[in-house]
Amino acid sequence: MKHQALFERHIYPLYLTLLLAWGSVLLFNDRFWMYLDALPLLLTVFILALIAHAVDCYKRHIWVIVLTALVLVGGLIAFLSAALPASGASIGLYDWWMDYGGSISTYHLEFALITVSGVIGAAVVIATILQKWLWTRLFGAATALAALCVLSGTGYSPAPNVLFLLIAYISSVLAEGLYQLASRRKRKKSSSITAVFLIPAFLLTSFVSVAIPPSKEPLNWQFVVDAYQNIVDYITHKIDDMNFQRNPGAGEFSLGMLGYSESGELGGNLQESDRIALRVGLSERPQGGLYLAGSIQNLYTGYSWERSETLSGSTQYEIERIELIRALNRLGLNTTTAPDILIYRQATVTYEDLYTRSVLYPTKLNNIDLDTPLNLNQLMADYYANALETGVYPDEPFTPPWTQKSGHIVLDKAQGRDFTYDFGYFDLNYAGAACQEFLREQSTYHYAEHGLAQVPSNPTEDEREQANFADSMVPVVEAIHKDYLGLPEELPQRVRDLADEITQGYDNDYDKLKAIEAYLQENYEYTLSPGSVPEEQDFVDYFLFENKEGYCAYFATAMAVLARCEGIPTRYVQGFAARLERKGEDGTYAVRNREAHSWPEAYLEGIGWIQFEPTPARSELLYADWTVKFGEGSIEQQLGGSSSEEENTSPEEIEPPLPSETRTEEQDYAITIFVVAAAALLLIAVFGFIGSRIGRLKRYRRQYVKSDYQKKTYMDFYELMFMLKRYGLGIMPGETLRAYNRRVGRILEQENNISLSAAIEAYSRMYYSGKQPSGDDYSYVRSARVSVDELVRKRVGRLRYLFYRLRLSKKRQNKIWKPDE
Repeated sequence: MKHQALFERHIYPLYLTLLLAWGSVLLFNDRFWMYLDALPLLLTVFILALIAHAVDCYKRHIWVIVLTALVLVGGLIAFLSAALPASGASIGLYDWWMDYGGSISTYHLEFALITVSGVIGAAVVIATILQKWLWTRLFGAATALAALCVLSGTGYSPAPNVLFLLIAYISSVLAEGLYQLASRRKRKKSSSITAVFLIPAFLLTSFVSVAIPPSKEPLNWQFVVDAYQNIVDYITHKIDDMNFQRNPGAGEFSLGMLGYSESGELGGNLQESDRIALRVGLSERPQGGLYLAGSIQNLYTGYSWERSETLSGSTQYEIERIELIRALNRLGLNTTTAPDILIYRQATVTYEDLYTRSVLYPTKLNNIDLDTPLNLNQLMADYYANALETGVYPDEPFTPPWTQKSGHIVLDKAQGRDFTYDFGYFDLNYAGAACQEFLREQSTYHYAEHGLAQVPSNPTEDEREQANFADSMVPVVEAIHKDYLGLPEELPQRVRDLADEITQGYDNDYDKLKAIEAYLQENYEYTLSPGSVPEEQDFVDYFLFENKEGYCAYFATAMAVLARCEGIPTRYVQGFAARLERKGEDGTYAVRNREAHSWPEAYLEGIGWIQFEPTPARSELLYADWTVKFGEGSIEQQLGGSSSEEENTSPEEIEPPLPSETRTEEQDYAITIFVVAAAALLLIAVFGFIGSRIGRLKRYRRQYVKSDYQKKTYMDFYELMFMLKRYGLGIMPGETLRAYNRRVGRILEQENNISLSAAIEAYSRMYYSGKQPSGDDYSYVRSARVSVDELVRKRVGRLRYLFYRLRLSKKRQNKIWKPDE
């Protein structure tokens, strides 16, 4: 037998059984004053657990375990009961149970042995059964946690060995559940064997938990939430770290990290999440939103975005900063005399529910302080300090102690919760007339036309400096055109023709880009459920000419491709478009997963990369006109990062909330009991609901088996349409079956080899004729239903698929699907 199978079938279930059974028996022995030695109890539980596990492994039905355990326990109780008269006991077992309260004077060893024997048998049987499935293990862990909480609320402190065993069981099962959930999200096959590597950590955690002296203060239930979150982070980060080590390119930010698309391909439906990804503190809140880029890609394949391995530039954002400042200088402006064009802001970012190697920051980044030792400005000054004194510059240009790919920063090691860094950036007033005119005028600038060869014979120092910079930027521009203009050879000609049509009559790149942006905003619909893109069809072509609806990835990709058709370099950016709606008590703004976004950026020679917003639902974030209020002091003085100015521009502080009135111990105790009771009732209600649905599902299966072909066909077709709706291909209100088949049938046949046409025709014949279907017609409907069920299960996972089936079982009993439903 392979080691993995040995662990999954025997070692791991037995390990969990022993933890739960040992903990339960010792808890009972201590709580109800049985006064029996722990070692014999542990040994007895171990032997019975081995027997129960052996019976479970070599018998098909689990009830054999129950019968075997009952026989063993019943025989033990009968033997001890027969021996009772010789012990001199004066009362019966039942009376002893009712009267005994822990007093030595009323203690009877024989009664204690009988009672504990029954508890051992029940604990072993129940613990063995609970290890059969993951959901039963989770139920056992929840029950154990609830029991500890209830006992703590009553003032009872479990013994250290009990806490050690039960905490180890709870953490082991919870870790397994989280690992399987994470694996399912990543569409990877999960295995319980991974948990074996974490068992020592769980045992150590349990030991430390037991070793900590108990507090006399009322129990603060926040520890449950904190423990859960810590375990979630630990398991998720361990899985991600293993993946990052196997794949050097892994760990960089993408929308797939937030559950949007794990395959890397464009298209498909989205489900937004409200979890907080990060928090942002700002020196001054922008009028619109805050765009934070985490991933920048340049290679469009026709169905996805990728990044070339040989992209130029390791300090690209530093070049962008200089380009922007020199563009202002050419107009006689600087960063302090152009308040209608830009303003300098500072921000602090703290990761929360985010784990990545990427650093998120705005497009026009000025400076970034990932950590005190990694201050870019200081490191650059130190690197060139000797050159400034001697005039001899290093052979290699300065590169920061992190990797910068395609314009975004990637750390050597992934960072998660509480990772914090500061940065300063230039916020452009994209909606302002002055800024738009500035971008329009400078978009006609070309470095090759303003080098040293084009300056007067006696240039001024400023002219010479500008010319030297222009000459140094010529190869940079050539590299950008090489990396950010590529298009697939298979791109349909009608996409290029549409780009020419949209931009006809415009003589500069900025106006062409604005025309493309406006065209997409005005002619296409925003939706989170655009459906799948047919195979072998270009993503942009399908969006522009057939589907005509989508979310941010559709609009961003379409604009980037259309601009490239006109010879304008573009790149695809993924990150967050934060709305900054409400400031929290700590003075920061929460940025949630639903604010994840993608947008295009275009390179305007002489200015640098400029972002655009073709997505209709987000345009107000980028194009919010604002009035600048700038005070004393130069922005360029802030670039040096003096301490006094940093203090003046630190994120706003707010007064802490007033402390609430101190509650009495009685109030704390009452609240604790109420919370535990409510949780117990909720747990009972949930499992009662699930049990009723499972029973209904079983009744449906029995009804299906006994039905004739006509009733089976009705049931199968109803389930087929129900599951297609969950797959994102549901029928629209008022849509006929024939029209629905024309819209969806081709997609299912091409992508998944499912003949929806045959199923609909077979169902229609039966539905409108009212007669029994033929065997072939029944097979067509059933085959389509089984295939779609498998598609849904693979996409959403087994747990959600089971939820769909449970939900469906309530609706489909004797239900006939009608096209207008």
